[in-house]
Parts: sequence; C-alpha cells; structure tokens
Amino acid sequence: MKRKSLRFQMLGTILIVLLLFFVTTVVFTAVEMQSLEDNTQERYDEYVDLYNDLPETPDETAMERFEQTVEMIKISGKKIIESIVLGAVIAFALAVVIASWRTKKLLEPMHHLREEMKAVGQGNLTKEVTVDADNEIAELADEFNAMLAALRRYMDDLQRTTSDKERMSAELSVMRQIQKDMLPSRYPARGDMQLYAAVWPLSEGGGDYYDFFWADRDHLTITVGDVTDTGIMATLYAVLAQTFMRSFGKMGYTPSRILAETNNQLSEKNEFGMNVAAMTAVIDLSMGELTYSSAGGEAFLWKHAGGDAEPIDFGEVTIPLGNMENVPYHNKKIRLAQGDMLIFYTKGISQAHNAKGERYTVQRIADYINSELRQKFDLAEMGEDIRQDALDFIGDVRQEDDGIIVMFRYMG
Repeated sequence: MKRKSLRFQMLGTILIVLLLFFVTTVVFTAVEMQSLEDNTQERYDEYVDLYNDLPETPDETAMERFEQTVEMIKISGKKIIESIVLGAVIAFALAVVIASWRTKKLLEPMHHLREEMKAVGQGNLTKEVTVDADNEIAELADEFNAMLAALRRYMDDLQRTTSDKERMSAELSVMRQIQKDMLPSRYPARGDMQLYAAVWPLSEGGGDYYDFFWADRDHLTITVGDVTDTGIMATLYAVLAQTFMRSFGKMGYTPSRILAETNNQLSEKNEFGMNVAAMTAVIDLSMGELTYSSAGGEAFLWKHAGGDAEPIDFGEVTIPLGNMENVPYHNKKIRLAQGDMLIFYTKGISQAHNAKGERYTVQRIADYINSELRQKFDLAEMGEDIRQDALDFIGDVRQEDDGIIVMFRYMG
C-alpha cells in the first residue's frame, strides 16, 4: 500500500481547519443576522408607524418614544456586528482545538518512534520498532527494523568469537556496516545539480554520518553530523539523530527548526550522555538559494564559479545537539550562481593530524581545491583527490574521528 506524505497530511489538516473556520463563521453569522434582522424589521415598522402618527407639533412623550425606537434600531445594528465577531471567535477557537488535536495525532508516531529507538539503544535488540502511521515515519521505522535485523545477525556473530582481537574486529565490522546502511544509497539524477558524498574511515570509531533528501521537488536538504563518542552506542545515537533530522526535514522545516526540534528530542532523557555536532542546509534549486544552520558543526567551503574556494564561518558559537532543550538556532542565507560549489565536512577531516601534530585544516582543503583541482569538473574525482591528499598528509597516524565530505555543485 502506498504511504501518504506527512507533508501533505499536514497541509490537509491546515485546509480542513481553514474550511471549518469559514463554514462555522458563515453559519453562525447567518443565524444571528436572521434573528437580528427580524428584530430590526419589527423596530423599523414601529419606527415608521410612529413617524407617520407624529403630529405636526409632537408632544414630549411622542418624541421620547420616537427617539427610543431609533436608538433600538442602532443597537440592533451593533448586535449584528458583535454577532459576526463572536461567531469568528468561536470558529477560530474550534479550529485551534481541532488543529492541535490533528497535529498531535500526526506527531505522536514520531515521539513513539523515539522511545522505541531509545529502548533499542539501551541494548534491547530483540524488539521491533512499531508506529501507528502510514507516512514517512512508518518508512523510517521499517528502515530501522531492517537495520536492527542486520545488527542482530552481526551481534550473534560477535558473540561466537572467542578472542578479544576477533571481538574488536567484529565490533568494528558491525559499526561500519551500520554506518554504511544509514547512508543514502544513490544520488539524485537531475540536470540542475551535481552531488558527491563519502565517508573516510580514518578511525576505529564511528558515529559520523551524512544525509541528503528532498522536502519537495525543488528543495534538497543536506545534513552532516558527528557524534562526540565512538563505538556501537555512538553509531546508534547517530542513527537516532539522523532519523529525527530526516523526519523534520521532510516536513519542510527550515534548517534552524530541524536542528531545534531534533535537539529537543535528543535532549529529553538523554540516557546516552552523548551529543552531536551537526550542520543542516536546504538548497532551493528553483531560486539558487542556500539556507543553512549549525549546531556546533564545522564551517563549509563555498567555491564561486571561476573563483576560489573560501570558508564560510557560521559566526556565533552554537551548541551541539543533545545537551539541553529549547536551544535557539539561527538561519543564514546565500545566493548561488551557476557553477558554484559547496563542500561540507566534519572535524574528522579539518582536524586530522600527522605525526608532528599538525592539523590538516579547512584552509588546506581550500588551497588544494584552488591550486590542484581548479581545472577539474567531476566531483567524485575531486573528492578522491582531496582524500588522497589528506591521507598523504596524515600518513599512518590513527585518527580520533572518521571524515565526512559532501560536495554539491549548482548548475542553475
């Protein structure tokens, strides 16, 4: 059965609420106006009779009755306006209640998914994640269950090993497989953009990830994240963070809101004791506009068409995800020209070091692109050249983190 889009379900809720608001206001106003119209007509008839019966020189009592009737007509008119306003207020209140109920119903599966995944993260690998939904959240649950099944197989193999060295090797294999399974399987096939992404396995850890997906046909969301710890638990925490970011991204949220909502979910009862340095970017391909936000993530490179690559600093210091709830994150925007490139990465690349303790740095990446790769066009070839340059720089030194690199070119 084809599942519905959560984005369209939310839009449908908004349309239903607006329609309900309109219908309730119209019906309530029509009923009140009819009642008041009958009352006003009666007063008006009384006014006409009094007017016709007034003598040429009316006495004080006749004038007083006449003025009272005129005043009652004015009051009836005011009541019509008050009824319209009251009907609108009642309709609005009813619409808010229904909208809140419907929104809660749509988001309940996501909260349930979080709790189920936390249970898995605490070591309960025997259960399956179930959600009562027929949209992208259900798809995420299916993907997570598939990964869990693979993880159970890997853990069974791990338990059958006898030596510490074999267990360490098997655990590393499990982490690498989980990391591989959580990454997108193919690039978008479009003529107005190019995309390349890769993981550089520089450590024995895990917990780094990248993701890209569509909120709609013109808005591409790119995320990169780096968990502060290593091991299987860090890898599972990365899966949890990526799942939330993808869920909120598919709802059409801005980068800052994606980070804020994900942070609230990760911070609530954070039994893992970990956090995630992340960056989210939404690219509007129809307008050539990039909106981005950071939660302790690394600055990215912006290479202008025919120009040099330059680091884009995020400015204010931001807090990684998972530390505390209700942290504000902020959006920034840049306008892309045809041929512009964006290079996103994690600190596993920018802070990679050699035997002398020297850092690879983002500036070295920029300098290498500006000199050695200026004439190259294929993103995969460029990414491989940068990886080889980094490997030549660090030599045989084992690193603390893996490296993530995502390269995007806007074709207009």
